[in-house]
Amino acid sequence: MSNTIDQGGSHLGLARIAVEEGDLDSADGWLQKVPPGEEGRQSAEYQKLWFSTRATKMEGVDTLREGVDADDADLGARWELALSAQGELEEALEYLLEIVRRDRQFRDDIGRKTMLRIFPLLDADSRRQWQRRLGQAMY
Repeated sequence: MSNTIDQGGSHLGLARIAVEEGDLDSADGWLQKVPPGEEGRQSAEYQKLWFSTRATKMEGVDTLREGVDADDADLGARWELALSAQGELEEALEYLLEIVRRDRQFRDDIGRKTMLRIFPLLDADSRRQWQRRLGQAMY
């Protein structure tokens, strides 16, 4: 089992280097090799790297905001805006929560699933608050 954790750590390290070098495709490939579990895909480092590879591929934040302002019902633009706001986790969570409220089935529940990816990046109090808000939006 420790071998799997070591491999996961190595894959995360290689993904981090690839992100730093701007090689997002390689970073994505290394992330896919990280094993599931708390020491792998559930770790905060994995989630940060996952967001980094997605956010960098998105349009500029201003362009995405204009798209959401122009078409408030465009959940795809809302999701992309959440990913591009990676440094502003509260802002990203607001966009994602609105997706959950409007259409829980949108892209196979991507709003909720993305929120779950952000939770490990939050402090314990914020995580509890957002978990409560998500639960309220779902039921």
